[in-house]
Amino acid sequence: MAEHKLESAGMGLGIALAITLLIFVLQVAGGLMSNSLALLSDSGHVLSDSLSLAVSWFAFMLATRPAGLRRTFGYHRAEVFAALINSLLLLAMALVVAYEAYLRAVSPPAVNAPIMLMFALLGLIGNVYVVARLGRHKNLNVRSAMMHALSDALSSVGVIIGAVAIAITGATVLDSAVSVLIAGLMLVGAYRIGRDALRILFEFSPRGKGAQEICKIMYSVEGVREVHDVHVWSVCSDLIYLTAHVVVDDGKVSGCERIADALSERLRKKLGISHTTFQFETKGHKHGKEMVCEIGH
Repeated sequence: MAEHKLESAGMGLGIALAITLLIFVLQVAGGLMSNSLALLSDSGHVLSDSLSLAVSWFAFMLATRPAGLRRTFGYHRAEVFAALINSLLLLAMALVVAYEAYLRAVSPPAVNAPIMLMFALLGLIGNVYVVARLGRHKNLNVRSAMMHALSDALSSVGVIIGAVAIAITGATVLDSAVSVLIAGLMLVGAYRIGRDALRILFEFSPRGKGAQEICKIMYSVEGVREVHDVHVWSVCSDLIYLTAHVVVDDGKVSGCERIADALSERLRKKLGISHTTFQFETKGHKHGKEMVCEIGH
């Protein structure tokens, strides 16, 4: 099942890359023909997305390579670095678009609204398909690519509205206004993707999966007397790891195995933690108090 999901995600990224490149070519042609900065800036946005998708696809192929003796976690972190690069690309494109919009606002050029509208509609259709294709996957790398496509779709909507408004009013300065909105969407996407990537790289606890939530679940398992030295982190968006010391009553090893299985199953179902490692101790075992979980029974 997991391999099938990986293959599906990889195929989705490949198809999205091909469609995004086609949209870029069409919007460049449309932008030049209509003299629309909004359409040209949207094509620049799409180009950054094409580069991001290429990076994402390459990182995804790396992430599917098996782990080895020297790389026990494999290449899963490649997707996180790809997402961070995507965030930086979006940020750079947003600044370029905002600057160009300012220059055009000072001296608005003539814009051919009907051609601008036609090519914006083509871009919207392509981007909506890419969003629908990638939106089924939870992988951070694929999700970052989907966010790019979603911002592209919203940008196309903005260009369409701008084209209609220009056709009705003749105010070509609206072309620059739409470009500023597109830059804003880029900044929002850059922030969200970069934030999630940095949380993983700094090994913060995944959102909603902090030590207190984890301890509450662990204390609900029969036989667990105390929990301390809890560490939880993400290797990538799909792999969450947990290590913890668990205090139990003195007994047979088989009793610890039963508790470990119950803990792993409950944490997997409730929090999606995919890999757990427990060190079992008895009450007499000495340990530092700085990592003792404050949640009681």
